[in-house]
Amino acid sequence: MTERWLAIAPAVFAFACAKPPVTAPAASPVAISNAPTPVVAPVVSSCPDSLGWLGRTVQLRYTEIAHGHFGYSELHADFHRRSDADTFTGVVTMTYRERPDSVPRAMTHALTLAHSEVTQLLTTMRDGIRTPPAPRGNGVIMVDSSRSAVISLDVLAADRGPDLHVQFFVDAGQSEPHRWAIRGCETDPPLAAQRAVHDAAAAFASRLDRDATIQRLMTP
Repeated sequence: MTERWLAIAPAVFAFACAKPPVTAPAASPVAISNAPTPVVAPVVSSCPDSLGWLGRTVQLRYTEIAHGHFGYSELHADFHRRSDADTFTGVVTMTYRERPDSVPRAMTHALTLAHSEVTQLLTTMRDGIRTPPAPRGNGVIMVDSSRSAVISLDVLAADRGPDLHVQFFVDAGQSEPHRWAIRGCETDPPLAAQRAVHDAAAAFASRLDRDATIQRLMTP
């Protein structure tokens, strides 16, 4: 019995000490650094609130990028206001190129806006854009294929809660009146309301000295 155990023991010991075969982990897919990121289309729905906070705006940013037969221009205006102040202070910068590869010419100037002036502009745009659609009537829309503009007016009010933000915008504006809209909203205002919004925005662009500045920059 002892001799038999001594003969079996080495085999048992070898079996007990044998290591299981090592299995290599499954290879992870190689990350492609330049793979395009999926683009999620924004959800377009009705306006989420009444935008009644526009009178508490503390930051206003106007951007207009235009191109056409007359050349290429960019207008950037950035205004800020303390929550207890009656005025916005900001800087307006206009850049102009005759051609896309031309050396840009630029002009910058400071500007102050009254709080009441900004509030009137924003509420006029809000009310016009959100005017309910009406039966189509007679009206004139002018289309200028020699000029196209993309315009945005970003508005921010920092309240005690989350920041309140809205963007009024025009995409590929070649017609007058421009078809202004509110980002994230689905509206269809009548032509008269569109014209009122267009006129208010055009008056604000004039307040920024847009046209006169472009004329000065077009002359070397």
